[in-house]
Amino acid sequence: MQLRIRTSGSNAGKLTHLLAKHPGRRHERHEKKQAVRFTYLRATEEEVDALLYIETDPMTWTVSAESPVDITHYIHDRHIVTSAVFLSLIRSTLGTALNGNVKEEWAEWVDYAFPLDVTVGPVATAYSKQQVEALFEPLGYSVTLDYPQEDATLQETPRKSVFLLNLQGTVPLSVLLSQLWVLLPVLDAETHHYIDEQQVEKLNRYGAEWLESHPLRDEIIRKYLKFPGLIEKFIPKQKQDATKVRLNDSRYEWIAEQLDVQRARSVVDFGAGEGKLAERLAYVPGMESIWAVEPSARALKKAQKRFEALTNRIGCSVPEAVWGSLFYYDSQWKDKDAIVLCEVIEHIEEHRLPTIFNMILHDYFPKRLVVTTPNREYNAVYQLETTRHQDHRFEWSREQFESWCHTMNLHQIYTITFYGIGEEHPHYGCPTQAAIFTRKEWTRS
Repeated sequence: MQLRIRTSGSNAGKLTHLLAKHPGRRHERHEKKQAVRFTYLRATEEEVDALLYIETDPMTWTVSAESPVDITHYIHDRHIVTSAVFLSLIRSTLGTALNGNVKEEWAEWVDYAFPLDVTVGPVATAYSKQQVEALFEPLGYSVTLDYPQEDATLQETPRKSVFLLNLQGTVPLSVLLSQLWVLLPVLDAETHHYIDEQQVEKLNRYGAEWLESHPLRDEIIRKYLKFPGLIEKFIPKQKQDATKVRLNDSRYEWIAEQLDVQRARSVVDFGAGEGKLAERLAYVPGMESIWAVEPSARALKKAQKRFEALTNRIGCSVPEAVWGSLFYYDSQWKDKDAIVLCEVIEHIEEHRLPTIFNMILHDYFPKRLVVTTPNREYNAVYQLETTRHQDHRFEWSREQFESWCHTMNLHQIYTITFYGIGEEHPHYGCPTQAAIFTRKEWTRS
C-alpha cells in the first residue's frame, strides 16, 4: 500500500515542512504490527518526491476471536489495498499535514496550492473508470488509472477492478489529504471498522471545504456513512408510503405463498444467512421440515438463535440450522419437496453455477427449485451504475436469466415458470426476478 506525493517549482521545498518530516532522517513507526515507512525519493527547494508505504505482516490479519470454523474473517484484501484500514495506519504519520497543525513559521503555507502529482494504491473498487473520474474531476484533478499487467491482475471478484490512482491538480496539501480521507473509503466500500458518530464528525471535518459543492455529495455521504441513521444527519429522510413493503419482505412472502400453494412439506434453504426466510417459511401451513443451510458459522449462530425463539409457538415448524455448502454434495438433501436459492446465485462466479445446478436438478432431484436474483434492468430505476451489492459477481437482465435457466434444464426434466417480485416498472420490469423449476411427474422412478 502506498501514497506518493510529488511537486516541483520554486516553493516545492516548503512541502517538507508541511509534511513535518526531515529529509535527512529515517521515518518509521509500527501501527497495529504493520510497518509504516516514510521516505523522500527527492527533496530539494525545487522538487519534492515523498513516498509513504506500508509493509504488512499477513499473519496478523488472520487473528480473530470468532469461531475457528468460520474462515471468512481473514479472506479479504485489507492488507494489500488502500482502504479505511490503510488510512487508519498512516494517520499518525500524516496527522500534521492532514490537520494543518504545522509550526507557526510555516503556517502561511498551509493554504498554499501546490501543483501536486499524487499516486495512491492499489485501489480495489466496483466503480467504473467514469465513476472514479466523476468523484475527483469536480475537485480540479485530472485522473489517470494505472491498471496492472493482465497476467498480474489482482481481482478479488470479476466485478472488482484494481489500479493505481493518479491525480494531478493544484491544491493545498491538507485539502488533498482530507479529500483522500473521504473518497478512498467511498471507492473501497468495504469498511472493516465500527461506523458511529465519530464518522459523522470526520466527514464534517474533512469535507468542510469541498463536500457541499460536490455534484455527487449525496452519493459520497451515503457510501461513507452507510447507515440510514447517520446519513440522515446530512440528507433529510424522505417520507415514505407507510403501506410500501420492503423488497426483502416481498421476496420472503412470495416464496412462502408459492410453497404454500404447492403444498411443500420439506424445504432446503441454501445460503440461508441469518435464517430470515426460513423463519417466514416456518409459518407455512402444513410445513413439516425446514433446513437452513449456510457456510458461515457466524451467520449460522444468529440463525440458530432466531429459530430457538420459535420453539413452542403454535402453528410453527421450527427450522434446523445446518452447516453446509452448495459446492459439496450431501445426500441428505435428495428428493425434497423444494430447494430454495433466494438471492444466492449472484454471489457465485458464473462459471461455477452449471456444476451446482446440475447437482441440484439431477442429484438432489427436488420436486421444485425456487430461484430469485436481481433484475439488472431495474437498476436504472435505482439510478445505479454498479451492482446492487459489493459481493455480487454478476447481475442478469430478464432475457439473460430466462435463457440461462432453460440452458440448465438440459434434459427437459422440469417445467420452468418465470415471475417478477416487487413494484413493477413499465419498461424495466420488477426489481427481483424469479424462476420455479417444477419436476415433471413422468420423471419419477
